[in-house]
Amino acid sequence: MIQEKLSELLELIEKAETSNAKADALNNLAWEQNHASQFEDAVITVGKALSIAVETGNTYQEGRAFNILGIISKDQNDCERALQNFKRSLTLFELLENKEWIANVIGNIGMVYNSLSDYSNALQFYFKSLALNEENGRQYGIAANLGNIGNIYLSLSDYPRALQYYHSALATYEELGDKAGIANNLGNIGSVYNAFSDYPRALEFHYRALAIYEELGANEGI
Repeated sequence: MIQEKLSELLELIEKAETSNAKADALNNLAWEQNHASQFEDAVITVGKALSIAVETGNTYQEGRAFNILGIISKDQNDCERALQNFKRSLTLFELLENKEWIANVIGNIGMVYNSLSDYSNALQFYFKSLALNEENGRQYGIAANLGNIGNIYLSLSDYPRALQYYHSALATYEELGDKAGIANNLGNIGSVYNAFSDYPRALEFHYRALAIYEELGANEGI
């Protein structure tokens, strides 16, 4: 399936009639290449998108490109470079006053600090992102923020708060009908109960998550 997606995006790049359309298609391809762990290809592709964006003064696609570079760096555990790229992306979206992307990039910065076990900074950025997403009514962003905040509290062994945020994330994903998000947070709740040795409840939530992942055919979740 991923190879079909990559082929479709390559066709879109070939058919792009404007520089903006080509930069957009290249950024989309780089995103999918990174998702497929094709990191070197993703860096080359996003570099092409960035060159076009800078040359044409397309601040939006330039911001997207730096955000993707940040994600690639984070996925390769280069947290310093990830932060540099995310901050450059954030500056560009702030110039555009694009609150949706500002919230997105701020959340990504929070993830880097979480990877560094800098939980204080991670929470600071997650809560900033959450506030913006709530202001803009972006339910998917809100759900992701709530789950990420739950992850921090779990890492801090603050189990009551971890459960609070995971349940809030779960409720939001249920409203959206997002089965992958539902399964993820059911599993997270199971992990909290496991952490304080409430094994019957842990099993209950993990089995519920497992059933959804099996329905979706999501092997990683299974």
